[in-house]
Parts: sequence; C-alpha cells; structure tokens
Amino acid sequence: MASITFLDSDDMDRVPLARSLARFVQDLVAENRRVALVVPDDQQAARWDQLLWSWDDLSFLPHSILGREWPADEPVTVATRLPPPAADLTLLCLHEVPLDDLVDHDDVYELVDRNSEEGVEHARERWSAWKTTGRSREYRRDWATGGSR
Repeated sequence: MASITFLDSDDMDRVPLARSLARFVQDLVAENRRVALVVPDDQQAARWDQLLWSWDDLSFLPHSILGREWPADEPVTVATRLPPPAADLTLLCLHEVPLDDLVDHDDVYELVDRNSEEGVEHARERWSAWKTTGRSREYRRDWATGGSR
C-alpha cells in the first residue's frame, strides 16, 4: 500500500540534519530502494551532490544529478522536479511539494520541522491533507538514529 512517512527533525541539534539524511538514504539504498532527493533549486542540488560524496569519511553514496532523463539505474538521484512513479522508488522531499503531484508515488517521506510553531502547524495540515488520500501515514521520531523503516 502507498505510504507517506513524516520524519521528525526535532532532534537535529544532536546530529546535523544533512548527515542524518545521508545516512537515512544509505539505509534505503541498502534495502534495494532507489531514492529521489527532491530539492527546491539548483543550488540545493549542488549542495546535496557534494554532501553525498563527502558525508562520511569512509563511504559515499553513488548518485546522479537529474538532467533531461531520469536515470533508471542510479540508486540515488538529486532532482528539482519529480520523477515518474515507480514501484522501487522512494521520494525524500526536502521542500514542500504539492500533494497532487505526489499522490501517484508509493513511498514518500516528508520532513517535519518541530523547531517552530509554523513548522508544527504546517505538518499538521499536511498530515490532514494526506489523510484524505486514504494512504497509510506514519510519524517517525527515531529515523535519524535507527535505520530507514
């Protein structure tokens, strides 16, 4: 069943968010998932490109930056637009993507910013909006320290 998972970013003072997300992506890839990191702009895409090569001294995440075509064989793609839906693809939205654009994707993750009242309210609105789609919804607080699922 299609699912949406909200990742709580409240504990990011302990572990930097970007490093936690890179580890999370690595865990998804280890589960034979392809991951699309959906970022808001080319500047963020370049930042994530650099981070995925250097986030850990002992490892890196092979990835591509989206060009014209979606690469079918890359484990991770950093993109400013959504890929076509695919059964083995996980979307990790690092900015708000309109719900209507996401409903055909089976596995979607969104970040929850609990460090501001606006972030909490926004997450509540997104939770309610996703509820209307009939999808399974999950809220994860432990994702930064313990595996992808």
